[in-house]
Amino acid sequence: MAQVFPIQEGHFSVSSDKEFRVLTSSSPAGLKVAVQPFLIKFDEELILLDAGLGWQVNGELILHRELKYNGLPPTAITKIVLSHLHKDHVGGLGTWQAGVFKLNFPQASIYVQAREFDFAVQQHDNPAYDQEILEAFKHLPEIIWMNDDAGWITPDLCYQVTGGHSPFHQVFWITDGEHAIFYGGDNLPQQVYFQLDIAYKTDYDGKSAERDRLHWKQRAAKEGWTILFYHDLENPMMTYLSS
Repeated sequence: MAQVFPIQEGHFSVSSDKEFRVLTSSSPAGLKVAVQPFLIKFDEELILLDAGLGWQVNGELILHRELKYNGLPPTAITKIVLSHLHKDHVGGLGTWQAGVFKLNFPQASIYVQAREFDFAVQQHDNPAYDQEILEAFKHLPEIIWMNDDAGWITPDLCYQVTGGHSPFHQVFWITDGEHAIFYGGDNLPQQVYFQLDIAYKTDYDGKSAERDRLHWKQRAAKEGWTILFYHDLENPMMTYLSS
């Protein structure tokens, strides 16, 4: 079975204009989130689920530092799969340097939902998107464009386009045929989303996301899923006991 590790960049407060600031005791009231991509370790693959903000401390990328703690160089990552294209999920992919986009994980193929990209590049006035990074996508040979509503990336990793948080947001399952690990991206970013049946106004289609969460919760309890929470401040992972 695959091993899963949260790769935490930190805890942040998020302003109304989508500025992320390190969370402190004096941070203003409002949205507070963790940002934590997940490293999925298979026998022959190392896959990142989403790519974080690209946060640095003293010139070092936090994602690189966390991988180093696990004895892994950035070149060990073979695939990066993206749930959607908000900047806190793609900012860690790389940076523009002297007119060239330098990838932080240069050996990885990057899986992007094409319809989500077509929507994102039109959102010039939406601060949730980093248009400079999206511009790089047009020229990267490492991009694998996804066009289907569902499918398999590897024999153990499948995806489904659900919409909800964004128009073509996608979710992922890792499975060995007996146990499933589920990653709902920002349709299920924190454990509390399972506790509160709410259609969030910050979502593109909050009602759709709410319906999906109810369905996933029922399946998770019945089938014993492990759930990954990208933005949870306390519990990045939880496992249901199958009923």
